Amino acid sequence: MHTELKKIADLEKILSITMELSSEEDLNLLLKLIMAKAKEVISCERTTIFLLDDKTQELWSLLTSELEIKEIRFPIGVGIAGQVAIKNEIINITNAYQDSRFNPSFDIKTGFKTRAILPLPFRSLRGRVVGVLQMLNRLEQEYFSDYDIFIMKTFANQVGVILERAELVKSRLEQERLSNELELASRIQKKLLPRRTNSYGRFEISGWNISCDETGGDYFDFFKLENGDVFVAIGD
Repeated sequence: MHTELKKIADLEKILSITMELSSEEDLNLLLKLIMAKAKEVISCERTTIFLLDDKTQELWSLLTSELEIKEIRFPIGVGIAGQVAIKNEIINITNAYQDSRFNPSFDIKTGFKTRAILPLPFRSLRGRVVGVLQMLNRLEQEYFSDYDIFIMKTFANQVGVILERAELVKSRLEQERLSNELELASRIQKKLLPRRTNSYGRFEISGWNISCDETGGDYFDFFKLENGDVFVAIGD
């Protein structure tokens, strides 16, 4: 039985942790921190974070605590974490090897023994799944209890909003980087084009280029040859 004092203490811990997480904007560092803090809230052997790639509709993980594997990718809906993501609900598995959804190949490869699994969805502010937190093997007891689920659901809901914000920050920085690169490319391109008007006998030759986007692949120039002819170069 968990007293109200313990519940209050655990919720205060989650509040303190989420305030700390909110200050980290680097996504990779944030993922490491989330996994470490999740194990502080509820003691377990291992944690994994899967993020949802909206474009490919895949779950992916770059960081898995204490494991050699650096990246895992699989379609949403596949496996236990995939089911959590597609159904937007928590699954509490007390005995992994008795659950048909469990894939033991990872245990076989690493030598790890999975017993209990608690995967929870990370939700955005509007309730959209942005990832999955998967916790393996509850310490101090055989399985994850209803109280564990209550506490970790609170934690996951807070973290989901933080992850959504981190993704937005990452996207904004990427857009700014791309915009800066396009602006630089545009300046370089304009310097390659002639800015002069040249007279050749009775003719004056000039040109201009206006790209519909930040940059274009067009090029032109004109030169007077030794025999007096005018050479015009145009590239598209």
